[in-house]
Amino acid sequence: MRDLTDEETRAIRSLKRLARKWPQSLVLFSWSGSLVVMDAKMEPNEEATLDFIDGIPNDGGDPESGWAGARDRQGRPLRDDASQVKDSQP
Repeated sequence: MRDLTDEETRAIRSLKRLARKWPQSLVLFSWSGSLVVMDAKMEPNEEATLDFIDGIPNDGGDPESGWAGARDRQGRPLRDDASQVKDSQP
């Protein structure tokens, strides 16, 4: 892994602070190059879209690819499909 610049380090720390406060009722989804804030209890589609966050480059994945294959650092699936998003909420 390469060394990070001071700016990159601050940006990553800021995202980590945000992650600790992020409500479980919201999910970020990468959609055609934008980060989309969605209702975590709904299937990832236009109806669940609450807002867009521009300005953070991302992989631009589209909803058709769903959650399949997404894993955490321990290799555990984050969400296998949209139904798990619904079921994971209290």
